[in-house]
Amino acid sequence: MKQLLASFWQPSLLIVTLGFFWLFHNRGLTVHDEGYILDASWRFVNGEVPYRDFFIQYTPGIVFTIGGLFKLTGPSILAGRLLMVIIGGLISLLLYRITHSIIPSLLFLAWGIPQLNFPWPTWFALLFMLLSLATNKKSFLSGIFASITFLFKQNFGLATILAHLLIRPNLFGLVLPFLAVILYFLDHQALPDALQTIFGFNWHYAQEGIMATSFPWPNFTSVSTIGKTFFYYFPLVLLCFYAFKLVRRQLTQPQTTAFTYLGLFFLAGLRPTTDILHVSLIYPALFPLIGLLKPKYGWILFIPVFSLGLAKLYVKPYAGFEAPYLKQDHPITVLGRETLLVDNRASVLAQVVNAVEDYTTPQEPIFVYPYAPMLYFLTGHPNATSFPIATLDYLTLSQQHQLINQLAPVNLIILQHPLRPSPSDAIYDYLVDNFQTTVQIGDYQLLLRQ
Repeated sequence: MKQLLASFWQPSLLIVTLGFFWLFHNRGLTVHDEGYILDASWRFVNGEVPYRDFFIQYTPGIVFTIGGLFKLTGPSILAGRLLMVIIGGLISLLLYRITHSIIPSLLFLAWGIPQLNFPWPTWFALLFMLLSLATNKKSFLSGIFASITFLFKQNFGLATILAHLLIRPNLFGLVLPFLAVILYFLDHQALPDALQTIFGFNWHYAQEGIMATSFPWPNFTSVSTIGKTFFYYFPLVLLCFYAFKLVRRQLTQPQTTAFTYLGLFFLAGLRPTTDILHVSLIYPALFPLIGLLKPKYGWILFIPVFSLGLAKLYVKPYAGFEAPYLKQDHPITVLGRETLLVDNRASVLAQVVNAVEDYTTPQEPIFVYPYAPMLYFLTGHPNATSFPIATLDYLTLSQQHQLINQLAPVNLIILQHPLRPSPSDAIYDYLVDNFQTTVQIGDYQLLLRQ
């Protein structure tokens, strides 16, 4: 009977998940983080080496993957979005196979790809962590998947590697993916740059607590506060419940393995980035733990968790960088061939692209300040600097001066508006002294060198 149900549920869940996620693949256009990945991947396709030629704070798996996709499709936004539909379907299938319960997969409909529908390292890290967990009895394969998790995101990779070492270690499997990447960077004289960025910069980033928010105090006077409180504290209660059962030796071996992988993965993403965006992306790591509860308790928890996911999805997707999906009703054409449905603010991007063409020659380098790297990708004009992000809290003073020196060949810059620079922002001072506003389009100002 179980085999019959499995043969029915697995293809059904895959079809439902792929169909549902496909509805969101052409929604929105995030000039910030989506552009961060697409621009880095396109620079890689054009022969630049991560860390040596351009800055990216994540491990290189996302650049290699999306860059490889672009070599097949050319520069594309929708190609990456469709890849994420497939990734989402695979994650949904793994959530079911690990637990043999449909609860995790159904929860993933509300907390999955629609929450963030473009290529992002966390989704790949989640996929390969689940693959490592699902193959833990085949330690060599599990080790390969664990190390690949690291190649997409450092903190989740370290957590998954630790789980693999605790459950069924295979050092040979762990080493192989790392060896291939190390050889690539050695061959391109970029290994010191890669190590310094992957470990040194991100340690600084974590210590600064950039994007961190404090946990809310319980307050039952408003529905939104109750929801936020539940959002943050429910995972800790669930993990404490399993930890208590583990200490009491009340978990089976498969439950212990799942709790080790999933608990370490979730906790690795909880700090320092505890803002609602980053926690929402690691919520799916909890779903197998809900699915492993007794069915009646699993379904009781399903209702508030699923409802909270839908509320966030349709009220405030992707931390408010974009309007809710219901307000994304402006079709625009990007890259000359791809149609996206966007909100009012993003609809001006096509005008910005046209204006850049009016004031520049083909392939002329430009600079966008402080952080909208999607504009490099949309215009086809390369970033004159190594840095996609120029905010003061992100770059050191030395990096700011390095960036300024790289601006010498730039005749056009794009400013996001409104701009509230720090008094000590050397980059902003340089831009104001050397460039003059030419045109204002929505939130963006185009400035030409004086």
